Amino acid sequence: MSLDQLHSLPPAQQQAILNGPALAPPAGVVPNLDNPPNGNALCLGIIAYLLILATSAFTLAAYVKLFYVKKLYLEDFLAFAGFVLHVPLVHCILSLISRFGLFVHQWNVRVKDLAGILYLVHVASELYAGVIVLLKTAILLESVRIFVPRGTRGVFFWTCHILLWTNVVFYTVIFISANATCKPFAKLWDKTLPGDCSDNNAFDVATASYNLVSDVFILLLPQRLIWRLHLKTKAKVGIAFIFAVGISACVAAAYRLYASIKYLEMADITYGIAGIALGIEAEIVCAMLVFWVPILPKAFKDIRNLFRLLASVFSRPKDSTGTASINSRPDFSGQVESGLPHPQRVYVPKMSTLRTTQISINGECDYESIPQHLEDARRY
Repeated sequence: MSLDQLHSLPPAQQQAILNGPALAPPAGVVPNLDNPPNGNALCLGIIAYLLILATSAFTLAAYVKLFYVKKLYLEDFLAFAGFVLHVPLVHCILSLISRFGLFVHQWNVRVKDLAGILYLVHVASELYAGVIVLLKTAILLESVRIFVPRGTRGVFFWTCHILLWTNVVFYTVIFISANATCKPFAKLWDKTLPGDCSDNNAFDVATASYNLVSDVFILLLPQRLIWRLHLKTKAKVGIAFIFAVGISACVAAAYRLYASIKYLEMADITYGIAGIALGIEAEIVCAMLVFWVPILPKAFKDIRNLFRLLASVFSRPKDSTGTASINSRPDFSGQVESGLPHPQRVYVPKMSTLRTTQISINGECDYESIPQHLEDARRY
């Protein structure tokens, strides 16, 4: 008997079914409905690690953008919106863990709990579509700004815009189609309601496949341009490595595709959902890293300069009273010169301005000059 016929049964039978296992167990297996084995510890560890990565990257990138570059672009606001929208998605996954558990076999889940699980999955999938559209749009807009000289419209420019709008259209179609598969709408998550549903599992496989293909394109697009830059090979390798963080996004998308295909073949849907949940979380965090990592070296350079400056200040010679010598005087060549009998020079970064209350490090992000390097490359 299908669950949508449950309403036709007597109340006592309905309660018996609702309190029973949501799937017949394999032969010899006794359902554990009260304290089922799960993979909650593993999932919490993975999610915590991913959240630390995402939050750290966001914090450092925000520091550089607000206090160093002091300029924000459209893609920065889109990425921030994606980060904010990611919060309720994580809440859905954590609710699944706390209320029902992840990697729990469906024969260890009560029928009455199935609707709650599928509802959280549905909300998370809706949020995922919004987050990934925002992040990929931000990544492509940033790629255009970095690699396309102002006023030009080359192959790279049009390829990025085609990918961008294909991404928006694809997810809009998927969003509308997936929400139109059940009548009434609530039957998407409550299978006990009378009504009709078409199979929407294919949408998840289509989404995972598209993401993998688009991630590979986004990874490969800037590599040819990077190797045309008029820079030392070491610098090119460094820039290529920074932008190759997209490999992690491709790996996450490949895992998500694997989990989606496996889920398509499973009757044990509550167990299969866990793999997809981890896959989409990894995809989102990797997309955030792809967007923010290129600017992070500037944050670490700033911090490194700060430590060097502090080290130089605290390593200045001391007089007999334990205080810095008053004979020390600044040398505007970028060093500090002491007036002691044996002069001692301490290095201060040349790009730094020493003040009594703050440290100001001048300059733009290194990759801001990439369009000019590309323009120079076209002249040869």
